[in-house]
Amino acid sequence: MIMRRFGYVWMSAALVAAGVTGCATKKYVRNQTAPIIQHAGQLNNETADNSRKIQDVDQRAQAGIQKAQSSADSANQNAQNASEQAGNAQTSANNAVNRADTLDSVVKDLDNYKQVSDVSVHFAFNKALLTAKDRSDLDSFASQLSSANNYILEVTGGTDSAGPAQYNYDLSQRR
Repeated sequence: MIMRRFGYVWMSAALVAAGVTGCATKKYVRNQTAPIIQHAGQLNNETADNSRKIQDVDQRAQAGIQKAQSSADSANQNAQNASEQAGNAQTSANNAVNRADTLDSVVKDLDNYKQVSDVSVHFAFNKALLTAKDRSDLDSFASQLSSANNYILEVTGGTDSAGPAQYNYDLSQRR
């Protein structure tokens, strides 16, 4: 008799080993193997359930990993931007120090400067445009500066006190 299921083979081997001769009935084998088959079915169901739970945990873990990676990428970008801004601030600070050093050397040598030229122009009352003669005087003065190596140029201006202060301020800005 050829048995196909594991349970049948086991049962047949047990009967032969005990010295019992003859065949087991189908009903007896069925009664003996039914709990094993039922338990194997339960194990299959539990295995399938565990597999689903593992896949669910894996999907949630992957989503969490992607979210963490996205946050890390964003933080890295912010750090790179901050580093770039810090570099720009450092460059600006270095430029400011260089300009301050240059100004310091000019101020230290201020006593060595002497007035070379002076020009004054006057605006007409309540006007912000120069006359042709005033423009010519300023152009002549500017041509003297082109041959100088180092110079300090002082430009001052203003308005009279007639009229409202805000109007005079605006007129001064236009001049």
